[in-house]
Amino acid sequence: MVDSKRRLNTRVGVKLVAADAHISDDPETTTAFHALHGDTQAILTKLHRDPKLVHESHPLVASNASPLFIAANTSATEIVDLLLQYYANATAVDAVSGLTPLTSFVRNGRGTDVARQLLANGANPTKPDKTGKSAAAYVAMLLSRVKQSDRNMEEARRLVELTQLFDIYSVQGAEGFEDAPGAWRMHAYNSKDAHPDASFFYHVDSGRQRYSKPASLAWTRIVRNATSAGTGGHTMLARVFVNQVTGQTLLRVPKALRWRFIRTPTGDEYWMSTESNSSLAEAPIELPEEMAREIRALPNAFWTNKVLGVNQWSEPDVGGWNVAADRHGRAYYVHERTGESSWLKPPEFAWMMIVNNDARTSATHPYWYVNENTGERTWDEPEAVAWTLMDELSGELARFRPCPAMTSGEASEKSRHFSMKKGTGPGGGHSNNNIEL
Repeated sequence: MVDSKRRLNTRVGVKLVAADAHISDDPETTTAFHALHGDTQAILTKLHRDPKLVHESHPLVASNASPLFIAANTSATEIVDLLLQYYANATAVDAVSGLTPLTSFVRNGRGTDVARQLLANGANPTKPDKTGKSAAAYVAMLLSRVKQSDRNMEEARRLVELTQLFDIYSVQGAEGFEDAPGAWRMHAYNSKDAHPDASFFYHVDSGRQRYSKPASLAWTRIVRNATSAGTGGHTMLARVFVNQVTGQTLLRVPKALRWRFIRTPTGDEYWMSTESNSSLAEAPIELPEEMAREIRALPNAFWTNKVLGVNQWSEPDVGGWNVAADRHGRAYYVHERTGESSWLKPPEFAWMMIVNNDARTSATHPYWYVNENTGERTWDEPEAVAWTLMDELSGELARFRPCPAMTSGEASEKSRHFSMKKGTGPGGGHSNNNIEL
């Protein structure tokens, strides 16, 4: 044990400190000790008995480092996977070295598998550790040194691959490392005497098994009312999706939850992932129950935009903007790709559809459109509001609503603001009635 501890201490530059709250009197029975010696079965036995022991360390074992830190530092992929299944913290900073499991792996590990595991469980490559450096910064620094020396090409390839993984994270976050929708199934024993822990999840392609939900099965949806700023204080629904494994939050529908319920003319029924095109006979375990009910209630539903001439399964992307709500229930808007946020409606969300009451033009143009953000007026239906949810068997199901419903009085007030004359539309017709988009 002494030799192994000395090797690890030399690599990470740590020293002995007092024990934390999760320790055993005997260092050789701790989870950290088993992680240091690569004893996967011993760790599984301990965690099955008490999942809290996933954090168990000891001052005489690798200088009190956490089991996950030790496993990442030694590139023990099986142990890293097991510890993460029992909710080891992939973002924790080691109390002694100041490193995260990811930065420790970048500095001392081998290959890229452990990095992928940590990123898939919420480790952030841009988050600095106590030394002020992030995993991405370590990779850039080490890659520069390797290129200058021009000796270790294998290490250079590893660092380039890590850079590519970090680039994926920078765009998609932990979601970029999730398995494809429909890849996981749950096996549950039917015996009345079966212990709840007997249930497990398995990957249909690789055969991998795990005791806790993988990240692709851990999305939940939170919906709340949000009131927009400005006259009238329109109320709309703001939703956020939270991953209980990675902690990632999204305002758009995660890839794992993009499913449609299909009913054929012959009466056959199945679920289809619009992301992976895989199909299932039963409701996907990725979907929260309330979402599954909503999707099942709209069989064969797809989105169409007659202005763009587009049909698609996924929800429309209205300029990349999504509605969010702060803790006081106030609506604001966030751009998915840039991260920009604003209290003011983006132009795509600011269209009103107004009834054209002018008998001279109403036959050809029953409505006209005004943008309360830009002041633009047009007879033609804007692309942003031309989305319709359709069912090829039963017809139109719903219109997409990029802007909230408003009262007719409010629409008239805004019409006076944007028109040269009270109630005047683009073609000179009177317009004093608002139609909800």
